[in-house]
Formats: sequence, structure tokens, C-alpha cells
Amino acid sequence: MKRLTPWEREARRIVKDLMEREDVNYKKLAVKLDAVGVVKTNTNLSNMVQGGAFSLAFFLQVLAALEVKEVDLSNATKIVDRD
Repeated sequence: MKRLTPWEREARRIVKDLMEREDVNYKKLAVKLDAVGVVKTNTNLSNMVQGGAFSLAFFLQVLAALEVKEVDLSNATKIVDRD
């Protein structure tokens, strides 16, 4: 398995935190994404999120599906400070 970069780990953490906050697992996320016109299987979603390397478009789709209005990106500045 490929070692994730700090950016990929942070991307994964953000999506997983949002899913936890909304009490949504991959199966429920697949249903919610389908409702906004994005077809993904729960296995595909798990692989994408666990890998941490997904497109901004996918991230925005997840935000829309979960009806998220705000995202805390403060940890991203810590990554920049470490690089």
C-alpha cells in the first residue's frame, strides 16, 4: 500500500470527520451522492477516501451530498508550516 502524503492524510481526515459528524457510512454516502447525481459504490467510496487522493470535484460532491456549509481547514496550515 502506498504511503500517504500529509496532504492526502488531511484530505482523508476531513472527509471521514464530515461523515462521522453527519453519522454517515459509505453505504449512506453512496445513496446521498446518488441523490445529487453522482453514482459511486460504497466500495469505490471507501477506496477513494482511504487513498486520500481524490479530486476537488469529488470533495465538493461530498460536501453537497452531506449538505455541509462550512469546513475547518485550519490543519492544512499546519501542513504548510511543516513542509
